[in-house]
Amino acid sequence: MGTTDRPRAAAAARLAACAALLLVTFSTTAPAQQADSITVTAQVRPHLFGTVALPGPSGRWGDKWQKVASDARPCAALQSLVAPARALGRLAQLQFVQAQVDRRIGWRSDGTQYNARIYWASAAETLASGFGDDDDRAILKYQALRALGYPRSDYYLMMGRDQVRGDYVMLAARADGRWWLLEEQGDLPVAADRRAGFEPVASFGAGRSWIHGRPRLASAGALTASGAAPVAARP
Repeated sequence: MGTTDRPRAAAAARLAACAALLLVTFSTTAPAQQADSITVTAQVRPHLFGTVALPGPSGRWGDKWQKVASDARPCAALQSLVAPARALGRLAQLQFVQAQVDRRIGWRSDGTQYNARIYWASAAETLASGFGDDDDRAILKYQALRALGYPRSDYYLMMGRDQVRGDYVMLAARADGRWWLLEEQGDLPVAADRRAGFEPVASFGAGRSWIHGRPRLASAGALTASGAAPVAARP
């Protein structure tokens, strides 16, 4: 999670749970016209790192995602955080949110913070404590973009596996015709097409959960989507 003192055992446990619950295979062969459907809707789905995002089950993560998706409570601290960015362009808003969260929120594990193996904190909880792990920071950025009125189909919580960090959650958002990653740390968003070493498993946004698979052409020429394989993402 980008911090040397992160407990390795906790990371391994979260990765195992994520893989067991969310690595599903899309075995149904799609009709030929599905290729056009995927192309048409690419702008509202997080088709990143060479994967196809398909609507899918959220498993035990559903309750955590619902907490994030339904959290529309007024939060003075969040409104104060985003206020200076309201007049900015969309990419500048991403840069502002990334920098502010990186500077204000220190890293702390769920075990230390909430006495839980996995806990998705609300934006209000994270801002009140000033600490959080990768998913807490990603949720705060998600809620910040929502407070700014960002188009709901252009930002997603993305869960997957990083070659260095292990299991990892970050925010993916679209601006100026390009996808950007608001990573756990760093002052600036990272262009998704320049980010290697990450394999997305599931994303949450646009009102639902998504499962990532890799497209392949079957022998008959029909498009299928296989479950995400444990390999490095291409830049």
